[in-house]
Amino acid sequence: MLVAVATLTAMAQRSNSIYIEDFEIAPDSSAMVNVMLANNEITRGFQFKMKLPDGLEVDDIELTKHAKRQQMNIASNLTKGNWIVAVYPSGLTSLPADTAAVLTIYFTALPQFEGGRITITKSMGSSEENTTIYYDDSSTTVTVP
Repeated sequence: MLVAVATLTAMAQRSNSIYIEDFEIAPDSSAMVNVMLANNEITRGFQFKMKLPDGLEVDDIELTKHAKRQQMNIASNLTKGNWIVAVYPSGLTSLPADTAAVLTIYFTALPQFEGGRITITKSMGSSEENTTIYYDDSSTTVTVP
């Protein structure tokens, strides 16, 4: 019983976040990077805005096996220099309360790329009860070897 209470307390204190871990990419090369969802409640779907540093481009965005098992779909669009990404269910499915890779992004660094930061903002989701979930903003450092 004590373990269950400690687990629930830890989940209640953890904030929800969507993030990419720091990574390295050489100019004129590609990298495959996971987008992580750390949510402390069951999530029906979520969306976020992603701003890339100059010289870094997105080639593709795919769902991970974890998100596919939950029957999620993805929509993405580049608008005014920002990527808008949405993950939503096929039916009455949800993502469990967990920390897991939900998307894979394939980046290409142009020859002039010198590194920079990826910012993820305006992140919101929907709980199983259709209440809004707010996710913390995050920032990723992209370095050049």
